[in-house]
Amino acid sequence: MTTFDSTKEGLSDLLRSIRKGDIQLPDFQRGWVWDDEHVRSLLASISLSYPIGAVMMLQTGNEDVKFKARPIEGVQLSSPVEADRLILDGQQRLTSLFQALNAERPVLTRDLRGRPIYRWYYLDMEAVLNPNVEREDAVVSLPDTRQVKNFRGEVIEDYSTPEKEYERGLFPISQVFDCSNWQEGHQEYWDYDKDKIKLFSQFNKEIIKRFEQYQVPVISLGKETPKEAVCQVFEKVNTGGVSLTVFELLTATFAAEDYLLRQDWADRKARLTEFRILEYIESTDFLQSVTLVASLQRQKAAITSGTLPEKAPGISCKRRDILRLTLEEYQTWADPITRGFQEAAKLLHGQKMFTARDIPYKTQLVPLAAIFTVLGEKALNHGVRQKLIRWYWCGVFGELYGSAIESRFAKDLPEVLAWVDGGPEPDTVAAANFIPGRLLGLKTRNSAAYKGIYALLMQDGAPDFRSGIPINEQVYFDEKIDIHHIFPQDWCRKAGLDSKRYDSVINKTPLSAGTNRRVSNNPPSKYLATLQKSAEISKERMDAILAEHLIPPDALRANDFEHFFSAREAALLDRIGKAMGKTIVREDIGSVDYDLFSSQWHPFLQALSKLEGVTIEAGGDVEANGVVVGTFLAEVAQNDKVLHLVDSQELSAGAIKAALERAGAKVLLVGCNQLEAALASIMIALQEQEKLTASIATPEVSEPDDSDREPPVGFHPKCIERVSQVLGLPLLSKSRTAYVTEDGSTAVVCTISKTHENNGAPSYWFAFHPSQKEFLENFDQGYVALGCGSPEQTILVPFQDLSSLLDDFWTTEKDDRMYWHIRIHKEGQALQLDRKQGMGRLDITHHLLNS
Repeated sequence: MTTFDSTKEGLSDLLRSIRKGDIQLPDFQRGWVWDDEHVRSLLASISLSYPIGAVMMLQTGNEDVKFKARPIEGVQLSSPVEADRLILDGQQRLTSLFQALNAERPVLTRDLRGRPIYRWYYLDMEAVLNPNVEREDAVVSLPDTRQVKNFRGEVIEDYSTPEKEYERGLFPISQVFDCSNWQEGHQEYWDYDKDKIKLFSQFNKEIIKRFEQYQVPVISLGKETPKEAVCQVFEKVNTGGVSLTVFELLTATFAAEDYLLRQDWADRKARLTEFRILEYIESTDFLQSVTLVASLQRQKAAITSGTLPEKAPGISCKRRDILRLTLEEYQTWADPITRGFQEAAKLLHGQKMFTARDIPYKTQLVPLAAIFTVLGEKALNHGVRQKLIRWYWCGVFGELYGSAIESRFAKDLPEVLAWVDGGPEPDTVAAANFIPGRLLGLKTRNSAAYKGIYALLMQDGAPDFRSGIPINEQVYFDEKIDIHHIFPQDWCRKAGLDSKRYDSVINKTPLSAGTNRRVSNNPPSKYLATLQKSAEISKERMDAILAEHLIPPDALRANDFEHFFSAREAALLDRIGKAMGKTIVREDIGSVDYDLFSSQWHPFLQALSKLEGVTIEAGGDVEANGVVVGTFLAEVAQNDKVLHLVDSQELSAGAIKAALERAGAKVLLVGCNQLEAALASIMIALQEQEKLTASIATPEVSEPDDSDREPPVGFHPKCIERVSQVLGLPLLSKSRTAYVTEDGSTAVVCTISKTHENNGAPSYWFAFHPSQKEFLENFDQGYVALGCGSPEQTILVPFQDLSSLLDDFWTTEKDDRMYWHIRIHKEGQALQLDRKQGMGRLDITHHLLNS
């Protein structure tokens, strides 16, 4: 059954209904945001009888779909009016038109810089009738004083009286639906001049009549439309506005029952943030926990009343489920859930997490709070808490809360509750798997497992190297504890070590700020001797302190990085395994940068990396005809054979595969849940593939015409050779894209692009990853080399300059990884750096290396 119909309504009728209050806005609609230029363009379109798009409205009267309503900005009602219809789409257009045509007050709008301004709108009668004048130029916008002033504040144009409007021929657009008085005044002012009468007659016929007769397409949703459909429709059509949160939508729903959800949340947020660890908890997190428990209770009630379990309502906390939450359910569970979050905070405090930034996954607090709520006093039992702690660490080190989290929440609640009562292990525990090679990719707090290891070390005491005091909450804050290098970065650089190893968590541990200053850039043997002497710590005591950090003392005292690295890697894996209640089999750490891949792919990549001679690099965006069609997963190479992997679950997998194949790549569709089949397919494909002379462009492939197909791009070495000549420094390869000088003072990230065509001009596309940014941040001097189509066109940008521009670039965010888009366009001989819409392009030709 169709729940909507479509018709047309006169613009004047719509504005009249708005003035009376029959048409209003649902309270979740934010204030209108159109600027002066948009308003003028809208008025010009109507004066030409051009379409301005349909508006969408909801009929009121459904007791199950109540939204608090408010009049459109500018409407003044003498008493509250029950609206017949609510505007879902078209707020900006109808608000602009009402204020300009019907409000009889200056319109509150914005200038191009976003500053609020008041404007009156006029039509220049002669200009609007002149076919050679752009219609928008005939729509005149004047300040609220109706005077135009120069930079000295002197009035240079004045239209502040009707007589001055008549003289200039400026018709106030607010009079368009009732122009008789203005017309009479205009004729009287010109002493009934025939030419002026003729001018207004033509203006009335060709312009005013268009406003009077203008029809607006209206789509009406019937009052029987369900609430979640209304909210979904609103979000899909409201592309010009600011995206609403589920909290704002629910706030409007509860407001119809006179409940102030926003104030209630503000009070609860204040109570929750008494725990520093809960500082980042948002309203949506809280509502998800409430919805989890409410949906569990609905399921239990249905089963108790005789409904078969398989037909009972499911447990869920997705957006649609939150929108179905009733006020009664919210009021029933809000207080218990608040206590649940507080109990979750206490549990994590016991795991040595003291601030919000220490939490590996904020999202995991949602099911944890719900679990505490349902368990109640039972959660205080030691055995129960041990199970909750194990579940928590399995989620952290299995990296299971980075994507598809709502589905996991819905499984966690019943499965953990059943486990507590003697049932089987929940999926989060059973499925969790920590890949040993992952340690090498853990470099910053951006990784959940990195923060997890930090907390485990503090759990084990991790006494400070200088004070010998184990870390508790007071020490954590008083001594400014943070995670620092064990073998200092500078020493490692000078020793020629691989930054991927010495910047990983294997070479880091919690230390106080004061101790880290004393460590400085000294080799371990020196700083240990200095600390022992200054702090009066015996060698035996220092060895014991190091052991609590899982650091082999002998290797550290001998400055033996290799022995230290191997021993600590093994010790950390054992400690992680203990927390998860699993045995982690140690293996040689491979070269896969797991940070660049979603965690769901880690087991697959781990197995793939064990194939002899295989190297794996992250994929990137794929273009076809200048449009990004999607992202390929990875580039797998074995000797001189190259294979591009595409996630078979990607919505545009077919288009990605086709674009890659048209560019000459060998492509294979793989699924992360079909590990054995995928591995077998990859091995067969690598065996069958003919020898390739070069790799396909990474991370992006374009789709040139067959007649103009370029050879695959693969000129990193030649670009770096040119960079080395310009810098006057030899550069050593750390990976295909990362290079450093012999003295470790300078680093370069080199990324390349083949030539694409954009509106007939050459353009180039590059992906810049957070891992590349972190790599360059470790050096005194850093550069980004951008190979634009060939080594002869290489741009060398100081990293400091590029870093300051990153916020200006578009980004791709997918699951738990992201990267920045660097796009360069060639305009004549100039090279222009693309930036977000409205920011303009930046000329970077001066960074081009001379031939």
